Amino acid sequence: MFVLRGTVVTMRPDGQVVPGGAVYVGDDGWIAAVTPIDAGPQFMRLVASDYQESKNINTESDSPLPNTRFQGFRVQAVNRPTVSWITPEKGRCAAARQKLLVVANDNVQISSVGFFDGKRQIGRIRRRLPGTFEMTWRTTGKRRGVHVLTAVASDTGGREAEASRTVRICR
Repeated sequence: MFVLRGTVVTMRPDGQVVPGGAVYVGDDGWIAAVTPIDAGPQFMRLVASDYQESKNINTESDSPLPNTRFQGFRVQAVNRPTVSWITPEKGRCAAARQKLLVVANDNVQISSVGFFDGKRQIGRIRRRLPGTFEMTWRTTGKRRGVHVLTAVASDTGGREAEASRTVRICR
């Protein structure tokens, strides 16, 4: 989750962004009300800086912000739930106590995320940090081999989105 021009967005690996209004509290303590973005194609600009520009005050340069990078990109904003896997990595051998972490967002509130191993539900998370849903999957006693994990995000409007991740149990 990051802030672009006063809009909080979560970008999925496939480049989709979920529009929605929110309140952002910056590291400096300032609170800003942010506005939703419209569904459809959007152009955004990402600005990254190490906040060390003042140490360059005695350095000659053609750039007034030599430690800052700007990158523009196109995204597709959607009016529906989205969910993306963070961990475990695709194809990785799962630990005995494997952390499952996804990012889910929507233009309305996400009510829960269910985690499944095949068709069997292994957990449902309702409380979370904004946008992130995490649980621990105990793999002890599970059959060795490939397992398809699925995260299903449900919003308060009854809509759902799912994302799958293949992992292996190697022990």
